[in-house]
Amino acid sequence: MVVLAALLLTVPTQAQFAKKAAKQTTVLKAGPLKVNDVQKVKAAKMKAAAKYEGQAFTSKVFNSYLQAGLEKVQEDKAILEKQMEENLRQVKFGKMASILNKGNVSAKAIKNARAIALDAAKPSARRATNRAEVVDANGIITSPAEGESKMYDRAGMGYYVQSQQLYVGEQSGKTEIVETTDGVVYIKNFISNVNTGAWVKGTKNGNTITVSAGQVIYYGTSYGLYIAKCSYVDDETGWAEVDGDITLTVDGNTISLDNTDEDHPVAAFWTDDNSFSGYGDYATVFSYDPDYVAPTLVELPEGATVETWYSTATAVKSSGNATVEGSAKVAFVGDDVYLSGIFSNYPDSWIKGTIDGTTVTFSGLQFLGTYSSFDIYAVGSNGYNSSAELQDFKMTYDATSKKFTSVNSLLANAKKDAVYFLEAYEGISITKDAPAEEVATTGANVDVLPYTNTLGTEDEFAQFGVIDSNKDGSTWLFSTSDGTYYKYNSSNAANDWLISPAIKLEAGKKYHFAIDAKNNGYTEKLEVLLGTEAKASALTQSVIPATEVTSKDFVTFENEAVEVAETGYYHFGIHAISDPDQFRLMVANFVVEAGAEPTAPAAVTDLAVAQTPDKLEAVVSFKAPTKTVAGDD
Repeated sequence: MVVLAALLLTVPTQAQFAKKAAKQTTVLKAGPLKVNDVQKVKAAKMKAAAKYEGQAFTSKVFNSYLQAGLEKVQEDKAILEKQMEENLRQVKFGKMASILNKGNVSAKAIKNARAIALDAAKPSARRATNRAEVVDANGIITSPAEGESKMYDRAGMGYYVQSQQLYVGEQSGKTEIVETTDGVVYIKNFISNVNTGAWVKGTKNGNTITVSAGQVIYYGTSYGLYIAKCSYVDDETGWAEVDGDITLTVDGNTISLDNTDEDHPVAAFWTDDNSFSGYGDYATVFSYDPDYVAPTLVELPEGATVETWYSTATAVKSSGNATVEGSAKVAFVGDDVYLSGIFSNYPDSWIKGTIDGTTVTFSGLQFLGTYSSFDIYAVGSNGYNSSAELQDFKMTYDATSKKFTSVNSLLANAKKDAVYFLEAYEGISITKDAPAEEVATTGANVDVLPYTNTLGTEDEFAQFGVIDSNKDGSTWLFSTSDGTYYKYNSSNAANDWLISPAIKLEAGKKYHFAIDAKNNGYTEKLEVLLGTEAKASALTQSVIPATEVTSKDFVTFENEAVEVAETGYYHFGIHAISDPDQFRLMVANFVVEAGAEPTAPAAVTDLAVAQTPDKLEAVVSFKAPTKTVAGDD
C-alpha cells in the first residue's frame, strides 16, 4: 500500500522543504527537551511501539513515536499531543513539510480540534446578526461582535509539533474575518494549526490592524495557549517570546502579517510556563475574493421517500484499512438516487447520483460541509497517491437484489483539483436486505474431553475463529512475544470474539471451564459465552460474566458447573469488551473438561485437621455430604 502519511489530512507529510537561499536547512530531530520539562518518565516503550504498529510511516517517523514513548512528559499534555496529531493538518498536498533542527520545543500540545462543532457553509460576505462579543471564563473570545463577515483564503507558512519534533508546512484553507463599524477586527483561528474556533481581535487604524499580544486562544483544565511574537535565539536557547503587539497590513482585498519570517513567527505560548508550544505562523497572507460563493449542500427533494438500507465499506486509513458496517439512507426520485450516512463526519449530508441502466454516476464535486477551515466535497478517485485523479464517483445498481456496489473510491476531499482527503472508502456495498451474519472458521470438532489449548502457538491460535464485531480493525491477534491477545482501539470499545472449536457437551452433566487472562498495564474486560454456532448472535449462554482483568500476571477465570440443556456441539466465545484506548488483553490456557457427575456425592463440609500432641499423627474430621452434586438427597 502506498504510504498515506503524505496524503491524509490527519497525518502531516514528511520530507525536506527548501528554505530561502540565504539559509541551509538541516533535516534533524528537534533539540532535546529542557530538563525541567521532562517529568513523570514512564516505562511506556511497549505501548508507544504497539500504538503505531502497522501504520504507513517511514522508519524515521516510527522511531520518533517510540522515542516519544520513552520520554513521555506530563501525562495530560502527552495525551493532548496524541489527539492533536490525529487532527486535520493544514499542509497542502504536494508541498512537503520539513522537520527542523530548531532548538527546544515544549512537549505539550493542544486538544484535538475535532471536538469543535463544524461550521456551517458561509457566503463570501455577510452582515452578522445583532450580537455582542462573547468571552468565556478563560478569556477566550468565542463569538465576535456584530460586523461584516468575510471568508478569506489563507497562505503562508506554519509550524506545528508531531512527536516532539518541529515541522513547517504551507498554510491553506479559509479564515473568517469580521470587521465592526467602529474598526474592531476579529480573526478566527489566528494560528493556522490551532483550530479551536477561538477568535482574536485587533483595532484597525488606516491600513494597519493591531492585535494585542497575550490573547488566549485555547485553555484546558490547568493551562492554555496565548499568542505573542516569537524569535529563534540560538540552538542552545531555542525559541523565546518577544514583547510587542502584532500588526497586519491591509492592501485592498489582502491582509498580510507584518515583520515575520522563519525565525520570527507569531506563535502560541503555554500559559503555565510561557514556553513555545511549537505552533506558529509567518508570512501569512489573507486574501478575499469578492466573487467567491460558498458551496451549498445537496438538498433532498420535498416528498421523497427515504429508506434505511445496510452498508459496508473499507475505510482507507494510514493505520491500516478497516471494514466499517452501518446504515445508509436511500431515496429514489425518478432516475436520481440520493444517499447519505456514508461519511462519519457528515452523516446527514446527501450525495446525488443518476441511474443509467445499471450504472449510477455521482457527478463532480458535491459539497458535504466544512472541516476546520476547509470546504469538504464528496468526489470519486482512482487511488490515493500523488498520481491519483479525482473523477466522478460511480456505483453499479442491481434493481433485482436492490444492491449498490462502488466502482471506484469515494473521498471526502478538501481540494477541488487533487487528492487530499479527510475520509476515503472503497468496496462500498449498500443493500436493502441485511447481509448474512459473519460465522467464524474454527478447528475440527472436539468429541473427547478434556480439551486444552494453551493458545501459545500460531497453530493453536488457528484452531479458534475471530470475529471483529464492530469492524474497527482492532481484534484478536497472535504474536510470538505476547501469545494470543486483543489489541485496543483508541476510539472504540472492544466488541471482538475469540471462538473455540465446537466441543461436544451432554445434557445433565457438569463441565469445568477455565481461561487465564492478564492485561498489559491497563484495565481490560472480558466475558465468556457459549452457543451452538460460531457467530456472535448464537453465543448467548453465560459462562463467565463480564469481568475486569486488573492484573499484569495471568489470573484464572473459571466456572466449575457449566451445563447445557441439550446434548450437542457448543462453541465457547471469549468476548473482549474493554473500554476504548486501553492496551492488550492477553489470554492463555483454555480448558474444558468433565466436572463431577450429578449423582456423585457433594463435597464434604466442616473439614478440619488437628495434630495429636507429641505424636506424628493428626485427626481429620468432616461432615459427610447428604446431597449429590446435583442437589438431590
